[in-house]
Amino acid sequence: MDNFTIIPNQLFYGADEKESLFQQHKDYKLLCVMDYLYINTNRRGISVFSLENMIVESGFVPKRGKGKSIEQFKEILKFLQFNNVIDNTLNVDDMGLKDFMTCTYQGIQKNKDGNNICFTMLKDEYKEKILSYKDTKIDNLKLLFYFCYLSSRMYKRSSDGNIECIGGHAEVCFPSYKTISDDIAIKDDTIKQYNDILVGLDLIKIGNIGLYYNVNDKNKIPKESPNFYALCNNKENSELEYAMQMYIDKHKDFHFINSREYKNNNRKVNGYIARINQLEKEGKATMKQIEKKNSLIESVQDEYVTIKQLKEEIMKLDIEANEDIDNYLLANVDNEMYSVEDLQKLIEDLKSEVVSNNHEKEQDGRNATTQKENKNVIKGKFQEPKMNGEWGNNINEDEWDEFYNLI
Repeated sequence: MDNFTIIPNQLFYGADEKESLFQQHKDYKLLCVMDYLYINTNRRGISVFSLENMIVESGFVPKRGKGKSIEQFKEILKFLQFNNVIDNTLNVDDMGLKDFMTCTYQGIQKNKDGNNICFTMLKDEYKEKILSYKDTKIDNLKLLFYFCYLSSRMYKRSSDGNIECIGGHAEVCFPSYKTISDDIAIKDDTIKQYNDILVGLDLIKIGNIGLYYNVNDKNKIPKESPNFYALCNNKENSELEYAMQMYIDKHKDFHFINSREYKNNNRKVNGYIARINQLEKEGKATMKQIEKKNSLIESVQDEYVTIKQLKEEIMKLDIEANEDIDNYLLANVDNEMYSVEDLQKLIEDLKSEVVSNNHEKEQDGRNATTQKENKNVIKGKFQEPKMNGEWGNNINEDEWDEFYNLI
């Protein structure tokens, strides 16, 4: 029988619009602690451990000092107490490194019959395969967190067997890159890298339908469909094929192009929109130009964010940056819509860098200045952003005419 642990889904994503545990306390070591607590919990629900053993078994070296591993693990335990994952009888602040401690672990939800629900299973062999992966540029804990996240997102049927025989929902997930980034603060390039590694380790398989456009979109602007992920368990091919066909059947308003070649024309579209916005302000835009601009905005509206949305996302990173953000936006940006291609990338980079500071710099012993560095990241990133308005206004008139004739 395979050895495994179970991890609560609330670690990776929230329910009923609530933030996940990770979104509240952005530290990938949360996975280590919750995995450790489950392993060391007896049949009465009591976890027995020492802080030193918890840190070592999680793959870290116990170090004293501000921002070092001992303080970080204590902060995680206090956070779990605050969220009722462990009971409040544990005196974390006075806990010694080698002290023998006990607490009640309440991380796994149960239904009315007392059965575990809302969890993902992590086999020991999967965990060992990921943590022993050799690449100096890879954060193995972050990679493991990503794998567990995908697993937690996958539907689990109550009965086993091939979907072609028993029917039901496919055991897959298909979160967009934006959803993954919002949930666990991993940016696009890292997601692609981790996907390649997990496929190479025979842990997941990935399917993709290709490009599509909305049949009601007269501009027929292509968009990329999401990846479909399944665990490698001898039935993933049928699961992926079934899920992708169901996705096609459900989206009758999508026309799938059956191509993975994506020529990103959004950059020109965004520039055109910015240019017409400027002409409108100057009172020089024609009705034809305005109608075309509105049509293009409608075509790509899912790929736009407002300045208000941008500010809200950044405020999640550092609430103290409020005044800096207000001053920057007032000085540099109009209150209009800008493309995700420029602005969402900025948000993802900020999220990733702020979270990575806590995890990666801890290993170098530089976490004492994390809060100060996070604020500097935000200030630094706002020095020279690449906004649509700037890009659009740098295009000469001949290029605009050529583009306008094309569309």
